[in-house]
Amino acid sequence: PAPYGGLSMGGFLQAAKPEWTQKDITSVLERLGKITVTDMSSLLRTLQSEGSAGVNQRFKSVGEKSFTDSTVRALREHAKKVAALEAERLNPKPKPKAAPTANPLAPLPMQEYKVVHDFVYLRQEPSLHAPILGKRQRGDTFFASEETWDGWVKLHGQPGYIIKDMGGLSGIGKVLSQLGRALPLVLPEPQGSPEPLTFEVVYQPFVAVRTGPSKTRPIQGTRKFGERLRAESQGYGGWVRVVQEDGGGWTLTL
Repeated sequence: PAPYGGLSMGGFLQAAKPEWTQKDITSVLERLGKITVTDMSSLLRTLQSEGSAGVNQRFKSVGEKSFTDSTVRALREHAKKVAALEAERLNPKPKPKAAPTANPLAPLPMQEYKVVHDFVYLRQEPSLHAPILGKRQRGDTFFASEETWDGWVKLHGQPGYIIKDMGGLSGIGKVLSQLGRALPLVLPEPQGSPEPLTFEVVYQPFVAVRTGPSKTRPIQGTRKFGERLRAESQGYGGWVRVVQEDGGGWTLTL
């Protein structure tokens, strides 16, 4: 994999300072170039340095305007997160060996997606302001195991979310396209808010709440006819994830 998950200097700056415009980022990149900060390694090293090697002292040495204290803090905080993620990538913790099982669970339903925009950022949380974990290029494919109500897909087997459609924001529309058969969703079209939705049990006498979005997963509880619960996201095939405050788990709605 590419260093820093393929994260560019521009992507780093945008994640650390979401309020900056593209013009602001271009200007900062030009200023950094004047102090020979031209890649992610040199950027992180400079942000984490103090004294004469620090970013503001180096700006002053070439007659460039310094960053404000709040900007330096924001950049350093994000640099710590990115450096930590890179350290984990280079030195992954050994995975514990799974205990043998006589009856392995069936795989969960997953939807395959393809990137149809030039590129898209993989973010730590389902938000355009969340830290960037990496980038996917046009033509890249991946499997998703879950989707938020406002149109973010959760990657299967790795951390991160990717938005399906930017809705015209920054002049960008559709970002992802489904591959193969489209698996049913409770709400196929993105909603205007990521807030949990309320559902009422209409099946009698009760519905099962399971540990995962599949009838092969163990039952962790039940919800009676007429009972209401809130769900924060949806799986494929009509499953919804119940919020932790309402007991957590997955239940089938279709």
